[in-house]
Amino acid sequence: MPHFHHTQAVTHLAQSRHESADNRFPLSEDFWRKCLEDTEQFALQTVLSGKGGPFGAQLWLFNEHSKETILVGSTDSNAVVSKGIASAHAEAENLSSRNKSFIEDFLTERKGNDWQIMQISTGESCPSCRSKQTNFANYLISKHLLRPGQFHVVFKSSYEQTERDAGFLDKSYDQTFRLISQLPHTELKLLFDFINSNSELKAQYDSGKIISGLVDSRKFEYIPKDVKHFLRRNMNKPAAMIICHHPELQKEVLIEQAVGKTAIISALDHLSKKLRNQYNVFASWDTHRADIYTNITDIGPLAYAEILWANANLLIVERHDLSHKQRNCLSNLVNEQAREVSNLTNKELMTQVSLDYNFANAPLHVISAVDDINDQSSAHLAWQDKLSKEKQKGKTSSNYNGIMQ
Repeated sequence: MPHFHHTQAVTHLAQSRHESADNRFPLSEDFWRKCLEDTEQFALQTVLSGKGGPFGAQLWLFNEHSKETILVGSTDSNAVVSKGIASAHAEAENLSSRNKSFIEDFLTERKGNDWQIMQISTGESCPSCRSKQTNFANYLISKHLLRPGQFHVVFKSSYEQTERDAGFLDKSYDQTFRLISQLPHTELKLLFDFINSNSELKAQYDSGKIISGLVDSRKFEYIPKDVKHFLRRNMNKPAAMIICHHPELQKEVLIEQAVGKTAIISALDHLSKKLRNQYNVFASWDTHRADIYTNITDIGPLAYAEILWANANLLIVERHDLSHKQRNCLSNLVNEQAREVSNLTNKELMTQVSLDYNFANAPLHVISAVDDINDQSSAHLAWQDKLSKEKQKGKTSSNYNGIMQ
């Protein structure tokens, strides 16, 4: 068994991530705080109108030299309930393909003019949203359209505040990523050994303070026949197959599969849409521990975050039926195609997303606008009030606050 630094990990998790955020704003602190207040009011109205959860986000381009600011798209809210997709959070809705294309074209036309990006968020971004921010920032950096730290993210409420006031469990998911940063070589398959070999970490896992689905390897010869045929047909490219025994479908088993760079994410997306649209399952974001079989051995942070939010198990298939040379060759070929950003390995990306904020040469510059940890968000309080009233009426339809293991 590898050598684990448990004491260091426990000490690390005891510190709040938001403490590593900066408190210095580019351009104008007053302007960005006004944007945060506007976004907070938007989130409040989203809750009061029954359209979604208590979070909002904006995406801006700005130039410190000319003092220009451009809002990209519109203010977005959490869309998990409306779309049935686990990670359809406000920041992710902001970072739509359309908005990202607009930003890339805009920066390309003005290359060298020192334009920067700011994403406004009423809540501290979860690992899934931070992965999307990090991946997009790295992509723009690789195109020489941004420099490290020129993609800024500012949040109004910390994980601790959103859990206390709205019951959201983003911190518990993020603690898993912070724990990954303490693993030898950021090796995801060691996560459960790491947790189970220390009583303090095991206690945090058992109490839900660390949320992580099963991550394990499976020998090719012992996996289900359908999975075996699928992976054999697609042995030269990233592939994922999901087997879902959903409690609302009685004995019916759902199978989804996808091939390509985003195989895991695409298969999960297809499954959620099928549960919602074909089977009328409201909480279609919860796969109830579906098994995801994949030939990708270097799992990226975005794929892993999506797995966590979908409440699924990750089973990495190892081809022991092949020679060592063939295994390595295929694994390298598949992993290179599965890179979430072409110029970085998924392990390198996982390290960036798992580390605390603002490390040396970080692609993101993260800013905390938390003045007092005891402050309460009007949108979060409205959400809790809404849930309380629904509970009294025997309804729980809006209660997507994260899934306990």
